[in-house]
Amino acid sequence: MRDLDSRDVVTGDFLVVSGDVVANLNLEPALSRHRLRREADKNAIMTVVLSEVGSQSHHRGKRRWPVFVIDPTAERCLHYEEIGGKGGSRYVALDPEFLTTHVEIEVREDLVDPYIDICTPEVLAQWSENFDYQSLRKSFLHGVLKDYELNGKTVHTYILQDRYARRSGPSEVPPTNCTIQDSIIGSRCRIGSNVHIHHAHIWDDAVIEDHVDIQGPTIIAKGATVRSHVMKLPGSLVTFNAVVDNIPQKPRTGSGQLDDSSHEILNEGEDSDASSDASVGLVYASHSASTSKSSISTFASSDGDFDAAEMSRRSSFRSDPSEETAQDRDFQLEASASILDGLTKGDAADTIFLELNGYRMSVDASQHEVRQAVVLAFVKRISTLSETQSLGPVISRLFTDYKTLIDRVILDNATMEKQDQVDFLMLVQKHVIGRSQGDQILLFITKELYDQDVLEEDGVLQWWNDPKSSNGEMGQVRGLTQHFITYLQEAEEEEDSNEEQDDDESDE
Repeated sequence: MRDLDSRDVVTGDFLVVSGDVVANLNLEPALSRHRLRREADKNAIMTVVLSEVGSQSHHRGKRRWPVFVIDPTAERCLHYEEIGGKGGSRYVALDPEFLTTHVEIEVREDLVDPYIDICTPEVLAQWSENFDYQSLRKSFLHGVLKDYELNGKTVHTYILQDRYARRSGPSEVPPTNCTIQDSIIGSRCRIGSNVHIHHAHIWDDAVIEDHVDIQGPTIIAKGATVRSHVMKLPGSLVTFNAVVDNIPQKPRTGSGQLDDSSHEILNEGEDSDASSDASVGLVYASHSASTSKSSISTFASSDGDFDAAEMSRRSSFRSDPSEETAQDRDFQLEASASILDGLTKGDAADTIFLELNGYRMSVDASQHEVRQAVVLAFVKRISTLSETQSLGPVISRLFTDYKTLIDRVILDNATMEKQDQVDFLMLVQKHVIGRSQGDQILLFITKELYDQDVLEEDGVLQWWNDPKSSNGEMGQVRGLTQHFITYLQEAEEEEDSNEEQDDDESDE
């Protein structure tokens, strides 16, 4: 903290998060509350995010646990202390003044502290001014609250009631001998003992029983149950409310790859009458089946929770980004961050696509929102790489390696109205505004995807002629692309001329 303050690199509010936090929360409500509070009172220097679990929760054990004294009317933390543990006190000494200066106080020893704090630069200044501060809770938080009369700084709380946030240390997690790596776990899931999950997306209300080994990329949809001692195969997809039991192991070739002849669709946990419906309760053991556009659309439309007309409406082209809801923005931020992480690590295009589709289906995101997330991630990756490498080769290499991913987010190549292609280019145009070499990035991406037959001439020209692409900053960033557009227009005119000439010759 003192080093950050001395370097003067933090100029706005920032998050301090323990490296071992496991959580499924959305921080935006807490951030909004913090910002509003700051606007009203500049002395509110920190918001501590806490999780409500109940005083008899097993999380406590024999170790010490935190006690927060809170003024609920102002969400202000008045006192912090740690009690319990071996030989520790179980009493909290409170300043009697709390009872006279605050209409209401709560002594909360039913809260888990995951060490998620929203801080202002004033927090760094407090650390620098007091060299007694060594830890974030026992010294800093306790000291700031104790010295309120001296410095006037206040700390506030944001208490989660329906989200999970814990530290993953051995004292925080029951000893179930589980490992979870590179995975997303939804709300209200139940995971048994000796379960190993790697590279999987498990949706809300899923049940994973004891002694299950899930090796991804794998999607377990909402309400599905995986029975004990099941070994899941890479590329599997378990649909809504399915029950999976006793999946046979697939033979592998000498190279270690699955034998293509052994790929099949499994319908576990269904009776013989129900098994005739090939799109309900299925597990796709074939990697290609689980990542194709057709399999995803069939899978989604088969479930009763999805309304086909509503899906069609939400997936239609939306030209006005101002219509995005808070949920849309959450999807774009989280999805683009996941895609960017995959691009940075060099993950395969199929792997990134599988994870993206899993998340898209879990929140019912539209294709426009998917394209927005993909474009944002690619533009950020290009901007980073172009700081040390030439822009043209960077874009060519990136879109060559991930051509199949881009193909899958542009779906209407066979139609006359290239709405998805127009939408994609509009989003590229939007996200390069204000970036270094933004006009060059737009030109190189447009030309590269055209050369790779991802974008068609009609789609590029429809985008160029759309009034929205030429207004304001959108129009300013496309100046360099004019030369490429001129080339396409001249080529189109020449082709039309040749066709007319051929028609005249045939008439003769």
